[in-house]
Amino acid sequence: MGDAFVWWLTLEALGLVAWPLAWIAMRRLPDRGWAFSKALGLLLVGYGAWLLGMVQLASFSRGSNLAVLLLVAGGSLWLVRRDGAALGREMVTFLRGQARYWIAAEVLFGLAFSAWTILRAYSPAIFGTEKFMDFAFLNSFTQGQTLPPTDPWLAGHTINYYYFGYTLMGTLCHLSGVDSAVGFNLANVTLFSLTVLGTFGLVSNLVTGLLRAQRAVPTPAAAVSTVMPLQALATAGVAPLPVRRVGSRGGAAVAEREAALPAHDGAAAVVFTPGHSNGHGNGAHRQSEGSEGPVPWSALAAGLLGSLLVAVVGNLAGAQ
Repeated sequence: MGDAFVWWLTLEALGLVAWPLAWIAMRRLPDRGWAFSKALGLLLVGYGAWLLGMVQLASFSRGSNLAVLLLVAGGSLWLVRRDGAALGREMVTFLRGQARYWIAAEVLFGLAFSAWTILRAYSPAIFGTEKFMDFAFLNSFTQGQTLPPTDPWLAGHTINYYYFGYTLMGTLCHLSGVDSAVGFNLANVTLFSLTVLGTFGLVSNLVTGLLRAQRAVPTPAAAVSTVMPLQALATAGVAPLPVRRVGSRGGAAVAEREAALPAHDGAAAVVFTPGHSNGHGNGAHRQSEGSEGPVPWSALAAGLLGSLLVAVVGNLAGAQ
């Protein structure tokens, strides 16, 4: 279990290193990219080391992967500290205000990782179906060689197959120092646990965004659609009636312009003016980062259900 723990720590480190980048790219998401930062970190480091190997600047090895990891970490640190560490303060505010969310996400990821590690421990043999090929391709990326990787089945040739997934798992083997024979099974664990976490993040973000949108009552920008038909009635000779104004834009000039709008069938016309807010409207969209309130429990429950449906219920072939 020691190798599994180191592998898990490596994934956590990749997530923390890449989170500032995920924050910038996914700022509009309620979780600011937290659920996707681990996958993003693995992708950036693995792709960077692969690119160095492909242009023959370095071999695909532990050294090149560590160098790219430090490069990504340096970029993230620069983002956090620039502009008087404004991003750093926003991230700290998020961690305090959204502790419910990120703790739930990390607990779920840890449980998924642990459960699948125990399951693989009962069947660790690299035997059957395409496991021979998978293991051979993984070893092509753990030998510290220049790229493209050599074909283990045809000497003197490179792999003629889609292999980037093996590249990323090779990155985890190099960074964690875990032998490829163990890393082969932990790669399977990684795919499962990242699927669980990613689905949780996707569903909970969607539900949280929907609930926040329902609480907000934005100023109807479609006031023109109310004004234009009334103006058309005025041109048709319909007499103007008193108007009930909702909200204010300030000044008698607005009131006079609205009062000139006719109503229909004796009913007072209701005109929404720009800038109106009932306390849940546009003002809610001007709140600072991380101040929208904690992610609702219902969104967390929906995220958990979504991850179970996708990663567990979606494939019950192994239970037969």
